[in-house]
Amino acid sequence: MTPAQEKQLNTALMHAKAANENAQIACLPAIYAAELGRNVDAGGLTYWTVEIRNGMSIDEVRTHIAALPEAKRYRESLA
Repeated sequence: MTPAQEKQLNTALMHAKAANENAQIACLPAIYAAELGRNVDAGGLTYWTVEIRNGMSIDEVRTHIAALPEAKRYRESLA
């Protein structure tokens, strides 16, 4: 692979990763609604966005949110 091809590939991979991260971040409001019964707040959006950008998968994010005491209270309120 030539240096130019390597640069092109790295750029394409970086854009693909960013697109995937953005798609995952776009799921946060739905996760909050499902697991907490409310809208995502600015602090939560910022926190989980950083976690996703640092490599946490959206499934891991949902697992963490579902384990919060707030999520447990929400589930109990539905029973």
